[in-house]
Amino acid sequence: MTFIEWIKEKSPIISELQAFSKSEIPADREKGSWLLSNVYIYLENCGELRADADSFLRQMRAMETLQTKNTHPNLTGPERSAIIESNLDDILKVRDILKVCYTTLNKLAWELSKSNS
Repeated sequence: MTFIEWIKEKSPIISELQAFSKSEIPADREKGSWLLSNVYIYLENCGELRADADSFLRQMRAMETLQTKNTHPNLTGPERSAIIESNLDDILKVRDILKVCYTTLNKLAWELSKSNS
């Protein structure tokens, strides 16, 4: 599966993660318990997506490195790195979104567990 195919398949899930990570902490203890159980499910999904994105990033960086060395043999290392990073912008953005979602969901889980204890 290519990154494009993966992102088309996973976009709805990523959007759902982003929306859920913005959940408010409910005052009702019962709703808080329900939300906390769902946070753990979303954390697991987000972790898996982050791992997938990191894997795509490593693969794409390796391919871009080889391609850039072949197409621009006269460039210095930093110049090649700049080209490589610019070609990886899309996957870097997705990975950063997932990283923020994961951190936010972790904080939400922490706050909910404190408020439910």
